Amino acid sequence: MLNAGDGSLRWAINQANANSGADEIAFAVPGEISLSSALPAITDTVTINGSTVPGFTGPPAVTVNFRGQTGLRFAPDSGGSSLTSLSLVRATWAGVTRHAASRPAVARPASVGTASPAAIASTAAAARSAEPPWATSSASSSSRATIARRDA
Repeated sequence: MLNAGDGSLRWAINQANANSGADEIAFAVPGEISLSSALPAITDTVTINGSTVPGFTGPPAVTVNFRGQTGLRFAPDSGGSSLTSLSLVRATWAGVTRHAASRPAVARPASVGTASPAAIASTAAAARSAEPPWATSSASSSSRATIARRDA
């Protein structure tokens, strides 16, 4: 999957940041996004939803390989954001960092680090049964960016 350019996760985050109001980032293809530089911070409300991959059955089908870069960063104005069904690996420090005021939901199932599919499924089941009160179960998005391209 693309690291940059139209249709990449980087592009989708930039589009969501530029559009005021809630946005959704969806994925049309499974695979790994291998980053060559850190992603931009998320500065507005966004739902990043890996379960939109066609044929999604449970364990994340999209992996973000940070390759030693900073993980996803939710800035103060990103309150109400959610992160669903992505595997986040090889980030420096944390796979997800949130400012205290942003409170994104990291659950249903999201895998941070490396784990077996069985461990991911077990964690996801626990997360669903203990969903925090600030987690969003649905999003009314004013725009949607779909990750749909692969590297050639």
